[in-house]
Amino acid sequence: MLGLLQQRRNVRLSNKYSKKDVARAGKRLVEEKEHSESLDILSYWRASHAIALNKAFESIEEITKNIDKSAVLAKRLKRTASIVNKLDRFGNNGSGMLLNRMQDIGGCRVILSNIKKLHKLVSIIKKETNFKIRDDYIYSPKYDGYRSIHFIGKFINEYGEDRTIELQVRTKIQHSWSTAVEIVDLFTNQSIKTNYGEADWKEFFLHTGTQFAILEKNTMIQTANNINIYNAYKYDYKRETNINLDKSIYFLHKHCQKLGILKKFELFNESIKIASVSINNISEAGYILLVIDNIEKDIFNINTTFYNYAEFNVATERYLEEEKKSISQSHYITALISTTSIGDIKEAYPNYFADSSQFVKYIDIISYFYSKYFSVIQTITHWAKYR
Repeated sequence: MLGLLQQRRNVRLSNKYSKKDVARAGKRLVEEKEHSESLDILSYWRASHAIALNKAFESIEEITKNIDKSAVLAKRLKRTASIVNKLDRFGNNGSGMLLNRMQDIGGCRVILSNIKKLHKLVSIIKKETNFKIRDDYIYSPKYDGYRSIHFIGKFINEYGEDRTIELQVRTKIQHSWSTAVEIVDLFTNQSIKTNYGEADWKEFFLHTGTQFAILEKNTMIQTANNINIYNAYKYDYKRETNINLDKSIYFLHKHCQKLGILKKFELFNESIKIASVSINNISEAGYILLVIDNIEKDIFNINTTFYNYAEFNVATERYLEEEKKSISQSHYITALISTTSIGDIKEAYPNYFADSSQFVKYIDIISYFYSKYFSVIQTITHWAKYR
């Protein structure tokens, strides 16, 4: 009897809003981003993905660790600002995307050591899980240089309803590229990630993606010895060199100097102040609410609050409160992230901590190679040819 009552209660909760209500709320938020009732509906819809997201995560966790013990796994519920921007962006291009049909509200991420382990994991995921490949951006990179493999799968939530979950699988090199894009977007108030950004920055990241594809083949990439990584990169580059690669490395080097790339990323990193020192002491599984606030010119503050899994409802309520503030403030960012420890959060989402150390290391190696491999005459020739 109690079981039947619980089932009825779950049905009532799951039917709090219909899919039509959810779709209407999404359309309303595109027109009026601070519409309170629509924000509540969005929050409800997003929360209804949590259990399905956990099931999706569990389906890949063990097989991933069997392939790559150093792999980083994380899961998250998409931020309101990202959801509304995506609805606005795709709605305007004629696709008519609706909130109740969005496929990446719940998302898992797997970051692997190298490309060989990535392909091995992808093969197993296709055979042994509910996930199916939606986009292979490694075989066919996006126009901006982005590389990763995206899956989608349907998983059941606590009410017996299907929810679509996205899975992104990428290497550490690919992840460092994506992280760098998001850091630049945050600190320069651009949206390179969605193709709205300055031409020089977009061109820099496009050509960086091309060079990073060479680094993917580097047999020394997992070592801490930069000289070995450099020598292997030089060998791979010279073996594959062609006019497009030479053009790519020229533009990477050019924009590195023009934009002051290495100095800028150093300044970005220095601008983040972690207010909650206790963040480093979190070792149990749960949710961390991150709030990043621009406290003064070029200085950002991170506050963190930890919630265990039993406190999910409290966490989502607080998350929505913080998101309502972020809608009208472009430099106020909040995220609710779930991983097994804060160490994983910093590695899976280094963009929130302005940690571009891996990206900068790779750029340093490529730039050094360019300065050694290309003579002054060649550089002048490239300038005349490509300008």
